[in-house]
Amino acid sequence: MSFAAVQPDARLTGKLINPLLSSVINTFAMMLDSRVERGAVDLRNEHDAFSDVTAMIRISGGAKGLVCISFPEKTALQVVDRFLGESYKAITLETLDALGELVNMVGGAAKSKLNMGLNIGLPNVVNDSEHQIEFPANSKPMRVHFDSDIGSFFVDFGFVVRNL
Repeated sequence: MSFAAVQPDARLTGKLINPLLSSVINTFAMMLDSRVERGAVDLRNEHDAFSDVTAMIRISGGAKGLVCISFPEKTALQVVDRFLGESYKAITLETLDALGELVNMVGGAAKSKLNMGLNIGLPNVVNDSEHQIEFPANSKPMRVHFDSDIGSFFVDFGFVVRNL
């Protein structure tokens, strides 16, 4: 099985990117009662920094890739406060688990919308702004900025799709 790089063109925007972004927006609305607005969309370069906390999930099957939601600590705490209904003053194992579950929900929603025979892996959360993440070889990772009533964050993703 061979894979081809996802280019940021209109065909793939409709097929991969828009369902992913709508999954982010819908998950934040349903689970956090948060209104999210999409901002700039950029190609990501390997030197772009991540925020304080990054929740990620791998995708495999008809496409393989990685979806990362990266939050400043203040936004991550606000997300968890709404998600769990409890107030947190610092990042803990429980807050990291909650952020992992949130990215899992985004990945699951995107999987169902994409209808490409996808599988999602287990979520992973990193609490360190200096971390590096490897996207699939030959992918063209992108970054989408979001703003919400609970703070700003961004989503990075990179995919390669199976040649048909």
